[in-house]
Amino acid sequence: MTQGRGTLAVYSETEARLYFWVARCGRCSGRPMISGPVEAHSGGQILTVPVTCRACGSPELVRFDAGGFVWREPNQICFRLPQESWDAPPLPINPTEDPSRVIDVADWLTLEAMIRDRVRQAAEQADTMADRTAVRQWQIL
Repeated sequence: MTQGRGTLAVYSETEARLYFWVARCGRCSGRPMISGPVEAHSGGQILTVPVTCRACGSPELVRFDAGGFVWREPNQICFRLPQESWDAPPLPINPTEDPSRVIDVADWLTLEAMIRDRVRQAAEQADTMADRTAVRQWQIL
C-alpha cells in the first residue's frame, strides 16, 4: 500500500469508515482491508489502523487524527463496512462547515453509488414489513 499518507485528519469515525470504502493501494489500486486491531495513541487523539491490500497484499498502517471527537470503540476494528443495521440512527460524517480532508468530490460520488447499490440489495432481500419500511427510509434519504 502507499507509504507516506501521513496522518489523515477526519471529522468523525464515520468519515474514517467511509474513507476505507474509497481508499486505494498506491501500488496496484486495489482496495484495503483491515488486518489487525485499531490502536489509540495520544489519549485517543491518534488512531492507527493496520490494513492490507486485497489485491497485492501490501501492508500499511493508516493513521487518523481524531480531532477532538470521541471514538466509540478505539480498541476494536471499527472501520469494517457497517452491518445492515437500518434501524440505527445515522452518525454524523462531518458536523462542521468545512469540506472533508480525506474524501474528495469524486469519492463522494463513488460513495453515493455504492450506498445506493447496498440499499437496492437490501430492498431485494427485505422480507418483513419492518425491513421494507427501513429500506424505504434509506431510499428517501
